[in-house]
Amino acid sequence: MAIATAATPLGARPCSAPAPGGGRPTLAPGTLPRRAVGLPLRESEAGTTVVLPGAEVEENPAHKRAKDYSVLLFNDPLNKREYVCRCLMLICLLEERPAYETMMKAHQEGVAVVGTYKFDTAEDFCARLKAKGIISDIISKDSE
Repeated sequence: MAIATAATPLGARPCSAPAPGGGRPTLAPGTLPRRAVGLPLRESEAGTTVVLPGAEVEENPAHKRAKDYSVLLFNDPLNKREYVCRCLMLICLLEERPAYETMMKAHQEGVAVVGTYKFDTAEDFCARLKAKGIISDIISKDSE
């Protein structure tokens, strides 16, 4: 009598059993191969801040982020103007006219400010524009 285990259901061949005809091993329906067995798990680096009563918390001004960041759009000779406009409308949520004006300013002057956003939003917009092949960057509003 066959005994079913978690890895091999009743009546199925184990994962390492060769397939008929000498091909790749086949899996029984409903089972998945275990590929990462024995790999070490990486510990999370999440730290906890402990505040002691009466202790003062100091912020390091060298690591302090600016409040606002500007997304810059650079002149791009590879992409068509309509494509750049469309990406600005879809990614940065600009209306058609501001997207067109921003694209034309970048085309004529070499660089244009798409908008001013918080760091996470500016970084996300910049990364998504770069993924579409558009040259963009972010700078802090303080450095302008």
